[in-house]
Amino acid sequence: MVRFGVDFGAPGRRTGHDVMQVCRNGHNITSMLESEPSRGKAFCPDCGGGTLSACPSCSKSIPGNDWDAGFVTLSELRPPNFCQYCGAPFPWTAERLAVADEMISDLDRLDAEDRGKLSQAIRDLTSDTGRTELGVSRFRKIAAKAGVAVGSGLYKVAIDVATDAAKKGLLGS
Repeated sequence: MVRFGVDFGAPGRRTGHDVMQVCRNGHNITSMLESEPSRGKAFCPDCGGGTLSACPSCSKSIPGNDWDAGFVTLSELRPPNFCQYCGAPFPWTAERLAVADEMISDLDRLDAEDRGKLSQAIRDLTSDTGRTELGVSRFRKIAAKAGVAVGSGLYKVAIDVATDAAKKGLLGS
């Protein structure tokens, strides 16, 4: 993380946050859309998806880099899974969860109960709550039961939606 002083052009020191622009598939386009609008793009250079800078459910801006008394904190921000204002999942989160459900339905080694538990476990990985550790534990247990089929695709989707704490549990670090 880097902090440096900048003049935001306002008479006082600015505090708060800039605006993040993200493509509908979850690629961070910029975390400084408001202060540097030239960084914005209509479409993602990685996947061609359309971009957004506000929650589709409540229209509030997606928080970008922080401003603190004339300093901006620069770091590689990860797009959030959920809107901090209304709690709705962002399109990239909803899409990844839908893909996970499709992959789970294709796992022939699992019965319906295990498929349901695995689907819920992945949802539990998306936010840091009392269920996060349960999600990690169940994902590992049921994924091992499912075998190699989970190894690549579903595991990658789980890591993509997992919070940092959940990733640590999944990766064993």
